[in-house]
Amino acid sequence: MNNSILDAARKWRSIGVESMALKVEAEHRSKKLFKKTIRLTDQILDSHEDLNDEYNFLGIILQGSGLICLDVEANTPESVPSFYKLLKDKEIDPESLLMEKSLNGGIHVYFRLGDLEIKTEHFKGISGINFDILTNMRAFTSPSSFNHKRYEWIGSGMSKINYKEDIQVFPESLYFLLGAI
Repeated sequence: MNNSILDAARKWRSIGVESMALKVEAEHRSKKLFKKTIRLTDQILDSHEDLNDEYNFLGIILQGSGLICLDVEANTPESVPSFYKLLKDKEIDPESLLMEKSLNGGIHVYFRLGDLEIKTEHFKGISGINFDILTNMRAFTSPSSFNHKRYEWIGSGMSKINYKEDIQVFPESLYFLLGAI
């Protein structure tokens, strides 16, 4: 597991996004409770040493990365299906997006900010979709796992990303979600 965390962290670093490894020990609702954190510096990522087995989560550092994470919650039965319906209605192909299934069945969608200035907002809802907008903190990402649940890429995930520019800019057709703030 920990080699896969390091491999994923190296991939994120290759596009200019810093990361950290965490030891998640419990989960309360959608919150992860962790005791240990280590920033995955170039020195750690360039070494050939394994990460201690106790680290089970990878977090990417969004602040200053030029990326945001639209965190679609699965806390109601209609939230995720409503998000997919919204994409269809706006003629956005989910395969064109960098998306992953989160630990509890929600979705993380990563976008480049472009010229937008957005602040982190939690617990927003519009059009049946419950979501957070993560900008200046961390987002947990694949291959994180806890209690036999894991984050998993949807589609080709990071394998299609070679440059930050390969991640879609937040589409204007979804700006109304930002208005929910």
